[in-house]
Amino acid sequence: MAANAPSDQYLCAFIFIILPFFIMIQLNSFYLKKRGTHQILSCVDEKTKIFKQDIVENKNLCFEGLSIDKYRRVVIHGETEIELTYTEFEILLLLAQNAGIVFSIEQIYDCVWKEPYFGDYNIVMSHIRNLREKIEDNPSKPMYIQTVWGVGYRFNKNLSSGL
Repeated sequence: MAANAPSDQYLCAFIFIILPFFIMIQLNSFYLKKRGTHQILSCVDEKTKIFKQDIVENKNLCFEGLSIDKYRRVVIHGETEIELTYTEFEILLLLAQNAGIVFSIEQIYDCVWKEPYFGDYNIVMSHIRNLREKIEDNPSKPMYIQTVWGVGYRFNKNLSSGL
C-alpha cells in the first residue's frame, strides 16, 4: 500500500459516516429549490401549530352523528362502527382535530404520509372519496369533509364537537 493512500478503515468511515451527510445536504438543497423556502417554513409552522395540542381528558371527538376515538382508533357513525384504513383514519383525524382549517392536498399528504411528495395528488383525493363514502350519509353532498374549491379540504366547523 502506498504511503499517501487512505487505509481501509478511513475509507469505510468516509462511506458510512460522512457520505450520508453529503447526500442529505444535496437532497435538502434540491427540496428547497423545488418547493421554495417560504413554503417549507409555513409547512413546519403549520405542523407545529397543529400537533402542539395538549392531551384532552375527553379522548373522543364528537360531532353530529360522528364520534372519533383517536386512542382506540375507532370511528362511530350513528350507532355503527366504521372500518377505516390507517390512512383514511389519519386524514379524518387531521381534519377533525382542526375543524374549519383548510388543508391543501399537499399539506394533507405531507402531514399524513410524513414525507414530501412531488407528483400526482390523486392518491389524497382518492382517500377522501373513500372516506366520504364510509362516513357521509350522502357522499355527493358531504356534511363532514367539505371541499374548498381550488384550495383543499376542511372538516365542517359548524358541527358541534366534544373537544
